Amino acid sequence: MQDKVIQYIKDHPGGVLQNQLGKELGLDSKKCSKIIKRLVELSQVQRNWEKVGAVRTYRIVIAGEKRKPKPKPKRRRDPELAKILMAGGEVVPCLGCGDYPESCKPTTCKHLDVWVRQLSSEG
Repeated sequence: MQDKVIQYIKDHPGGVLQNQLGKELGLDSKKCSKIIKRLVELSQVQRNWEKVGAVRTYRIVIAGEKRKPKPKPKRRRDPELAKILMAGGEVVPCLGCGDYPESCKPTTCKHLDVWVRQLSSEG
């Protein structure tokens, strides 16, 4: 079974999540953990903590293999959005407000009121 596990990991560049590995090979989590632990002790694989959503699991890679970094999403630059967030050379105060969102009251916020007045005077 160790050979199947190693081959499965080799077939997935950048490694595989331990919980996926067990599911794909039909192993219960206890058996999968024991196999991975043994392979780590033999220096054939490495385990690295990874958080996927709310679940913490291990990413298993072949020992010595570098994990491929996740590609960074491309940022879209939207000049219209910049105009919306700026007024009088000031960024909307909500972005840096310590009250937002817990105790934010836009209808009574004097910082937001000043900013909106600047915005309306520019338009």
